[in-house]
Amino acid sequence: MNQRATFWEQVFKLSSDIVSREIAGEMLMVPVSGDLADLQQVFAANQVAQAILKQINGTADLSAIRDQIITLYDVDLPVLENDLREFIEMLQVNKLVFPA
Repeated sequence: MNQRATFWEQVFKLSSDIVSREIAGEMLMVPVSGDLADLQQVFAANQVAQAILKQINGTADLSAIRDQIITLYDVDLPVLENDLREFIEMLQVNKLVFPA
């Protein structure tokens, strides 16, 4: 199996250590540890990012998420694939998502 196929077959779930709220059309996510929020790491998610995050549910693989997003937004597939890959990698680095 090639690396491209492996990436798109991955399934993720959101970290349970995140508090999120929608404010003025943006979703703000704050990692929490114990009872404390890390306010130095506040993440804002725009409309497209919110659509992606809502689908990271522990059952949908990245190809299903990609296919859904391309139907919702006017974007070229190579651009979407690159942006989605970078977004997922950023979420992983910041421990906002984990493999399901």
